Amino acid sequence: MNAPKNRNLTLLQSSRVAAFELPSITVEMLYQTALRRFLENGDQLLIAHAAVKDKVDIVDENGNAILTESVDSYPGIFEEIWVSVDDYGSDSIEGLVITIHLPEEH
Repeated sequence: MNAPKNRNLTLLQSSRVAAFELPSITVEMLYQTALRRFLENGDQLLIAHAAVKDKVDIVDENGNAILTESVDSYPGIFEEIWVSVDDYGSDSIEGLVITIHLPEEH
C-alpha cells in the first residue's frame, strides 16, 4: 500500500469485524480502495455491501457508486461494512488511520 511520504499509515479493524475473519485479500482491497479514494477525492468513508449474492457494491458516504465487483474480489462480505479514513496530520504518530468497522461502530 502506498501511503503519502509525509504520513504514517495506521490500519485497524474493529473487534467485531476482526471476529468475521475476513480473508486478507478482502482486508487489503478495502484498505487500498479507501486510501486511494481519500488521496484522490478526500473521501473519508466507504461503504461495502453485498448487493446481490455474486456482487459487492462499494459506495461513498453519499451513496454514490464507486465500483461493483464480483464477490471473488471481496470474499467474506455478507453485510454492510464501513471503512473510515482519519487524517491526524503529518506530525502525528498515527498519521492516516484507516479503520474497517460496522456502521453502528462509527
